[in-house]
Parts: sequence; structure tokens; C-alpha cells
Amino acid sequence: MHSYKFTYHPVMEYPNLTNSGLEVSRLGLSGSPLGETIHATTTDRMLGMYQDVGGNFVDKANFYCGT
Repeated sequence: MHSYKFTYHPVMEYPNLTNSGLEVSRLGLSGSPLGETIHATTTDRMLGMYQDVGGNFVDKANFYCGT
């Protein structure tokens, strides 16, 4: 597994996440299949490519609850 260092990408937008002060990439990556149904080597490559385009938000939720 590689260790990636995040850097801002000039094309990606980074809006604030509510009032938290966190800036997240506008494009998120669904991470639920990563390392599980997608092989670890492929997962590592996908995360690297996502970071290369400025992504910094991986959604790893197992399920969502509606109200």
C-alpha cells in the first residue's frame, strides 16, 4: 500500500463542508467496494489516480439510513 500526500489540484473545486471548516473535493469516490470486491492492487491504483486529480473525499459508508 502506498502512502499518498494530498495536494490541491488546480481544476478541482473544494467547497467547505458545512461549518466544519473542512474543504472536500467536489468529486467524491465511493469506497465501499475498495479492498473488498475490488482487488487491493487495483484499489491502490484507483486511490492514487483519484488523488492525482485532486480528490480527498472517500465515502466508505456501508449503508445509509433515510428519515
